[in-house]
Amino acid sequence: MKSLLTLLALWPLSGFAQTHGEVIGQVRSSESQAVAYATVTLYYGSYPFKTVLSDVDGVFIFDNLQPGAYWLAANNGSRNSSRVSVWVTGGVTYASLLIPRVSLGMCNVPSSGCVQEIERYLGKPRPKPGLLF
Repeated sequence: MKSLLTLLALWPLSGFAQTHGEVIGQVRSSESQAVAYATVTLYYGSYPFKTVLSDVDGVFIFDNLQPGAYWLAANNGSRNSSRVSVWVTGGVTYASLLIPRVSLGMCNVPSSGCVQEIERYLGKPRPKPGLLF
């Protein structure tokens, strides 16, 4: 009976023993350079959950997270990373986000500077209008 009372007394504290996790990662460019001060967002489902800035070395940390499935995305102004899925358990989950040098989606209206940047990214000039090859 005494052990049952002890168990019942400690049972409400069992919820506090649930493990939390953290996600530690780095935002890098396609040239393997650290991307400082990128906005990194942690999503739960389709909803933004937490947002942080990467430090000068591109490192970011999300802590005190409930276990579960999340995904990450980074942005450094005009360029976005691809989405990365992470599974958080008790402990540390590591992630790496890549922001390409040029995001082709940022050129809604082609300008000469944008076209030149895309040509440098692709490593070749684009064909002249009207020419197939």
